[in-house]
Amino acid sequence: MVWVEIKVTLASELVDPTSYLFNKYGTGLVTQQLNDNMIECTTYVLKSNKTELNQIDVGLGLLKKILPVFSLKKRFVKETDWKEYWKQHFKILHISSNLIIQPSWLSKKSHLNQTSIIIDPGLAFGTGHHPTTLMCLELLEKCAKSFNSLLDLGTGSGILAITAAKLGIDNIIALDTDENSIKSAKENAKINKVSSKIDLYLGTIPDTRLHKKRFDIITANISAEVIEEKAKTIFILLKENGRFFAAGFMNEKAKRLKNILLNIGFVLIKSHENGEWTTLELSK
Repeated sequence: MVWVEIKVTLASELVDPTSYLFNKYGTGLVTQQLNDNMIECTTYVLKSNKTELNQIDVGLGLLKKILPVFSLKKRFVKETDWKEYWKQHFKILHISSNLIIQPSWLSKKSHLNQTSIIIDPGLAFGTGHHPTTLMCLELLEKCAKSFNSLLDLGTGSGILAITAAKLGIDNIIALDTDENSIKSAKENAKINKVSSKIDLYLGTIPDTRLHKKRFDIITANISAEVIEEKAKTIFILLKENGRFFAAGFMNEKAKRLKNILLNIGFVLIKSHENGEWTTLELSK
C-alpha cells in the first residue's frame, strides 16, 4: 500500500486543532517539539482515500488563515518505509527503574522486578516517547496495584492497556476508531502475552457493549475536544473513587477542560505538566 505522509510545522497554539484533524482523518500522529513555540505534526493517509486527504487539506487551509506561520510537506511512502522510520527513531524508553518500553526489534534483558513492555507501533500512535503518553504511563505505574479494571479510549498501539495488564490489572477494554490501531494493539497484546486480559473493540463511547460496565481507571490520551465531547459518558463509566487520566492536549487547553470536567462532577487530584503538554489526574 502507498501512503501520503503529511508533515506540518506550526505554532504551538495550533497543535490541538491539528491533532484533532489528523486523528479524525489520518492514521497515526507523531508530534515533535522543534523549539519553544514551533511543533512538527505528522500523520499518514492512504493515497486512495481521497475524501480524507481533502478533509485534511481543507482543515489545514483554514488553520493557515488563522496563523500564517505554517509549513506543509507531503510525500508518498510505502508501508515498509513506515516500519523503517520507527526502527530509526524508536529506542528503549525507561519510564522508571522498574518499567521500560522497548521496540520488538530490540532486545534487552529486564532485571527481576522490572516490567518490560514490547511495542511495535506499526501504523498506530503510541510508543511512550510523547509527553502525554509518558505521563499516563507514570500514572498507571503509580495506581495500577490499587485497581483491577481499566477502559482505554483511543488505544492506538495498545501501549496503555498493555502496560496496565502487565502491571496487574486483569479486566481491560480498549477502544479505537481506527482499524489499523486495533490490529496493531492486538498484535502487541499477543507479543506481551496479555491478550486474555484485554478486549479490543473498534469504536468509541457510548458503546452498548459497555452499557452495564464500570471501570476503576479510564484513560483518554486523545484531544481536549474529544474528551469534552465524551466527558459525561466517561463520568458515568467511572467507578466511585476511580481514576480518570485525561491527556493529549497542550497547556493552554487545560484550564478550560479542567473546569468542564469539574462542573460535571470530577474531582481534580493533580494537573501534571511535561513541557507544553498537560495530563489531568481526576477522580469521582
